Amino acid sequence: MKTKLGMTPKHLLLVALLTSLSIILYSSGYSQVCSDPANVIYGLDFNGKIYPITVSNAAVGTDINITNPSKPNSSNGLGYASTTGKFYYYLKNPDNGNSGTFVSYDPVNDVYGNLSETNGPTENVYRASITVDGKYYCIDINSNFYCYTISTNTWSLITSTFVDQDGNDVDAVFRTYDSGDMAFDGQGNLWFVVSGSGKIGLYKIPGPITTANISALSVVRILSTTTSTPDGNGAYGIAFNATGQIFISTQSNLYLFNPATLTFTHKGALANMSDLTSCNFPLTVITILPLNWINFNVQANNKDQAFLNWQVSNQFGNKGFYIESSVDQSNWRQLGFVSSRSINNQGIEQYSFSHFISNKAATFYRIKQQDFDGNFSYSWVKAVKQDEKYVVVISPNPAKSVINVECNSISVEHGRISDLTGRVIQRFPLKTGNNKVDVSQLKTGVYFLTSIHDNGDVKVVRLLKE
Repeated sequence: MKTKLGMTPKHLLLVALLTSLSIILYSSGYSQVCSDPANVIYGLDFNGKIYPITVSNAAVGTDINITNPSKPNSSNGLGYASTTGKFYYYLKNPDNGNSGTFVSYDPVNDVYGNLSETNGPTENVYRASITVDGKYYCIDINSNFYCYTISTNTWSLITSTFVDQDGNDVDAVFRTYDSGDMAFDGQGNLWFVVSGSGKIGLYKIPGPITTANISALSVVRILSTTTSTPDGNGAYGIAFNATGQIFISTQSNLYLFNPATLTFTHKGALANMSDLTSCNFPLTVITILPLNWINFNVQANNKDQAFLNWQVSNQFGNKGFYIESSVDQSNWRQLGFVSSRSINNQGIEQYSFSHFISNKAATFYRIKQQDFDGNFSYSWVKAVKQDEKYVVVISPNPAKSVINVECNSISVEHGRISDLTGRVIQRFPLKTGNNKVDVSQLKTGVYFLTSIHDNGDVKVVRLLKE
């Protein structure tokens, strides 16, 4: 028997089997989206097509859109929602007061969904990302920051004003450097790339980020826009892999960016991608290494001056040092600022500062070190008197085995090392000049070396044992 189409039951069975097989192959192929988060991120081209990208070499795979998107125009603003398993982006970018076309794309079923544009952007959107709980954030070229809630299909305007850790007007930077992208980590922090004229900047907005309208939003500057992109082209995309590595694309290439050293490693050529995203929300992202305090000393002379000297290492992203003083160790005032000589240096650097002492009693000093991203740390506190002549200096500090204790007094009685509880761990004789003291038996930690003058004066120096 033949059907009206001239097909026998045997033919119909064959068609059914082929159809079933194609469905199985189709479902199997597209269920592989996000199956390799450590090695694969995703890129969007200007025609609305989404591609897997291997981060090790920037190799671009076959586009995952089986059905070609309808009427694309400068597609951008790609994000992936783990809550729905869909990609969200502007298929047609907003422009000149028009809202564009905002869509979702289901890679498993190859289905597009037209979404609300009401109260959303009406100007170009080049930067967007989605939170782990399903909120799409984007910013237009006029620095208007929006949130689209996937579960309710609604938009809200958050703010148009951004201020960094130094009080700078960052929304002006966002308008000037209007290219770039955004990416959320698993802590809800938003990493924000801005770019233009071959320059690149990196900011972080600490999470969680509100969905309500606010007057201004605080951001942390990590990389200043005085930095050139590695290839001189504008930066287009940013994405994380599963281990928290940061990948940044330019007009022509893909790079691994290390914020600990502020360096770019070329992974391969990557052209015609307007945006990046990934299926990753890493809880840990490589961050700038904390500065290491090696030594801090203060000495006074007979001209009413205090001389501060300190040594540090791991100056990655270090803006500089604020010198502070106090007479009671409770109320501190800022005396001055010393700029970092290195913002990308693991080695040891030495700095100094001088201050006129107006107080006859003890004056306390400390140093506040601050990174460009707003993170900061304090040195330990030192005290001097205007007429102080009894000085003790120890080195190296931190120490591993033997320390040098330098005394300038002719009548030192003895020295001792105590722990944080005040318990005396070690006693030793001291003489004027250099004294070598074996501290190899001390456990790793913080101690205090106390030297006692025969007239009762006491000098205490903090000792770090490695």
